[in-house]
Amino acid sequence: MDLLDFTPKNDTLEVILMYGEQTVCNEDGSEMSVTVYLPHSKEAKAVQHEFTNRQLKKMSKKNKATDITSEELEELSLERLAKVTKTWDITYNKNKPKFDVETAMEVYSKAPWIRSLIEDEVEKTLDFTKV
Repeated sequence: MDLLDFTPKNDTLEVILMYGEQTVCNEDGSEMSVTVYLPHSKEAKAVQHEFTNRQLKKMSKKNKATDITSEELEELSLERLAKVTKTWDITYNKNKPKFDVETAMEVYSKAPWIRSLIEDEVEKTLDFTKV
């Protein structure tokens, strides 16, 4: 046995969009999917550092803990998920939009079940130690 046997093997996860038990498909019949960077990846860590540094900067300007509202937390959570999204294959508003953070925030906000699905699937990958 080797310690490297107990490390993650992938930096990304493709999540096939499921609504209940139904796979959600594009007009061409292909499955809709979202690919995200996993928490241990350098990309996801960079996003986490960006958010932490932003909060630390706010705190240092005010020289105290910064109050944050529930609405601000929700917006930060949406932004974080959008920024750890690598790509997608979706139909939205009758189009197949190219991925960008702004559109991702809109999609995740209007279809919160996608966010929950992604979070659940990412959680399942955290037990990567099964050899």
